[in-house]
Amino acid sequence: MTARPFGIFCPILLIGAVLTAIAALSVHVVMLQVLNVPFPDDGAAGKLPRYISLIGSLGATMAVYLLAKPDLRRFSLPVRCLIMFALIVALRELVVRAIVMDGVVTTAWTFSLVKHLPRLVGLLIACAVIVPVADRLDRLWQWALAAAFITAAYMFGVQPLVDMAFGPLLNALSYLDHDEIYQVPYGWQVTVPAYITFAEPVAATLAIAWLTWDRLSARPGIRVLQFVLLIMFMKGSVMPTLLYSFYIKGSLLTAIVSESQFALETLTLALMTAATWALSRRAGAGTVRLA
Repeated sequence: MTARPFGIFCPILLIGAVLTAIAALSVHVVMLQVLNVPFPDDGAAGKLPRYISLIGSLGATMAVYLLAKPDLRRFSLPVRCLIMFALIVALRELVVRAIVMDGVVTTAWTFSLVKHLPRLVGLLIACAVIVPVADRLDRLWQWALAAAFITAAYMFGVQPLVDMAFGPLLNALSYLDHDEIYQVPYGWQVTVPAYITFAEPVAATLAIAWLTWDRLSARPGIRVLQFVLLIMFMKGSVMPTLLYSFYIKGSLLTAIVSESQFALETLTLALMTAATWALSRRAGAGTVRLA
């Protein structure tokens, strides 16, 4: 049996979550609206850098599952797949935040909802493969090889087929789509829901801490580093700065700074979550026991 802080009712976690959301998102807001850093333009990035970035994301998802497996094994296979699906889509802001913010800036709420469905379905299928495959892994090289193959199957097979299946529906509803009605610098109409919906990745990061923290390194510094890397790779915020920047037209320095805003945002998210979780553990807040 293991004892851990029960985050839902722990005041330290609640306060830390609010501060984390404000600090992490403010990195992006300040860079975009105060420092006039351009919004990242990833459209020119080729398939290879996207594939490498996606390997990191799905590979980190598999690593989180392997760390959490002792706690998740009590659940059936479908439930374990759904848990991992919920973690990755929430961390990558693909449900609440993506749909709401697209709806806010365009007012095309119905189209905003429908256009995100193909990606959600694709990731659901990917998680349905990741979990049973990970259950059979016991070597690091197996994990790396599995991540590479699953990513290739997802990126070049599953997601294109899902996109094709949803194509007629998206085309039929395309008349509902239109350009953004708000432009940078955004006013309160955009920034307020942006901060509120950032609760989605914060909640996912806390959930990952709850599932993995005790199985990371016993050395505090190494543990924090491991947790930060898990979050940053799973969210897919590392490789865009390192690779996508070289595909953006114009100054390389400007491209790196532009791409780095989400990496810095995620770094802040992971570090503050780690600090919040460590403080809550030290305070000995309410606990929940898991078999």
